[in-house]
Amino acid sequence: MNKNTIVLISGCQGSGKTTTSTRLIEELGYRGVLTHSIKFAEIIYKMHDAVIAVGVEYGIPMLKKESTMLQWLGTEFGRNTKGEDVWVNAVRHKILSVIESNPSKVYCFVIDDCRFTNEFHGFDAIEEDGIVNVLRVRLEATEEERKARADSWRSNTTHISETGLDEYSAAGLFDKYYNTGAGGSFTVDIVDDILDYILDEKIKAISP
Repeated sequence: MNKNTIVLISGCQGSGKTTTSTRLIEELGYRGVLTHSIKFAEIIYKMHDAVIAVGVEYGIPMLKKESTMLQWLGTEFGRNTKGEDVWVNAVRHKILSVIESNPSKVYCFVIDDCRFTNEFHGFDAIEEDGIVNVLRVRLEATEEERKARADSWRSNTTHISETGLDEYSAAGLFDKYYNTGAGGSFTVDIVDDILDYILDEKIKAISP
């Protein structure tokens, strides 16, 4: 039986999503697990980078990461004009393409930018069909703690890309919750806990 795992990591800016996913991917690699790092925003970042390059070409001062542009491309341009599920469908298509091209192998896909309810539910159907296991992870810390350690900070903290899963978090709909603030869990402990789940699920999935 072929069974794969998707790890969806959610949290507001500065909550530790990138740090956690980077460490998780490294540890999976050490254990010989075939791993893919995928983002819902992959296409958005490619468009963002193209605009940055044009701006620089024409002498417009540009930041390496224009956060406002990313928010606009993802929501106002993408979801509002191309369809609510445009980025979700693209990522699901990519994952299924990998699985279908190598049906004898088992993969782990790590997605560290789950921000919206449709992304949260984006793999429900293929999970129900037995194609994948999905682990939904929520990282949380106070805004003060998150702002202090973020590489860059988007001032619009009430944008839907920041608050889209707050109600799901409050309702306890995630599989695992981790406090990444003061007195909370260290990245190594979070990753170890996720690994225990992933490896256990993989063993169950490939057992006859």
